[in-house]
Amino acid sequence: ILVADDEDYTREGLIESICWESYGIDEIMQAVNGAEALKIAKWFHPDIVLTDIRMPKMDGIAFATQLMKENPDSRIIFMSGYMEIEYLKSAIRLSAVDYIEKPIDLSVVETALRKAADEIREKKRSKEATQASREVQQQKLFRLLTSKEPDKKTVEKLAGELDFPLQHCLYVCLNLL
Repeated sequence: ILVADDEDYTREGLIESICWESYGIDEIMQAVNGAEALKIAKWFHPDIVLTDIRMPKMDGIAFATQLMKENPDSRIIFMSGYMEIEYLKSAIRLSAVDYIEKPIDLSVVETALRKAADEIREKKRSKEATQASREVQQQKLFRLLTSKEPDKKTVEKLAGELDFPLQHCLYVCLNLL
């Protein structure tokens, strides 16, 4: 997680008050403004970002907008002492997990963290399932290409699904047994 807030009391209070391990969070980075948060996010690649909206140098909305271009899988939770409609609209456009009002209620933050962690776990499970399915498809294609008389339509279908180019290429498979 990356916690970005220009108020030391808020940032450090959150870091010390939450049992991060219960959400599967084992690394915590912190930033005092959006510009610093963006620099950290470029190498840290946070799964979850908990950011204030009004900060010096770069506000939380500008930071989150840049972050989503570079790391679209990050889940964002905004915090703000201001309930301005434009901030809320920006949070919605950025698909924020939540928009938490200051002063912060820890139970609200914990609910948002649980939701963000669940979304990340689900996305990882989905990616893993997709990868496993792709590997099975690759194995099928390999077996077809190495068989004595492969079904051309099935080969073309599988190759298309796997973005495996068949046109303008020559493929040679040798059975060295």
